[in-house]
Amino acid sequence: MNHIVILDGKRYWKDPKGNLVPEPAVKELDKFEDQTVRKLVVLAEEYQQAGIEFKEKIFNEVREFIELSATEYDTVIQGSKGGASLYAFNGEYRIQYSVADHINFNNRLMIAKELIDKCILSWSNGASDEIMALINRAFSVDKAGSINVRNVLSLRSLDIKDEKWLKAMDAINDSIKIIGSSEYIRIYKKDELGKYRQIVLDFSKL
Repeated sequence: MNHIVILDGKRYWKDPKGNLVPEPAVKELDKFEDQTVRKLVVLAEEYQQAGIEFKEKIFNEVREFIELSATEYDTVIQGSKGGASLYAFNGEYRIQYSVADHINFNNRLMIAKELIDKCILSWSNGASDEIMALINRAFSVDKAGSINVRNVLSLRSLDIKDEKWLKAMDAINDSIKIIGSSEYIRIYKKDELGKYRQIVLDFSKL
């Protein structure tokens, strides 16, 4: 977007509303501020592009190494689920590669909730406060109307043998729908105490 317009040989600066301000009316400090901002934005865009290229390079090299490792055992890795850790020979550096599924639920989740409610009603003493808190947290929605996946899946770890409860857990399992996945890479370096410290790279925004 051109911020300077020339009309009849005279220079005008566009303000935020699109009005044309004669250049002599623009303060020198405002001109210097504009120059500084534009210079830094160019540098930021160059840095962003370099980050995108670095992200692509590092992910490709890690994937290539994992595939090469598989050939040592005459096998081929199907898909990218899971992850791997790569280490420098002396253990000084570590690269953590992981793949996480994006999970959502279909309509069977509501069936599971109905079965759980029936379960609680059938228990003579109801459910303990602790279990009720877990159930309420699992099926509560946030401001966007979404249910926390981890809270729902945590119900499966409860040691309850009731037949209705077990059917509800089956319904939860059947309601799981994988809608995509994301890859992550974290790079670590050992500090003076021998503890791994992460080298912070915000790949998720690139």
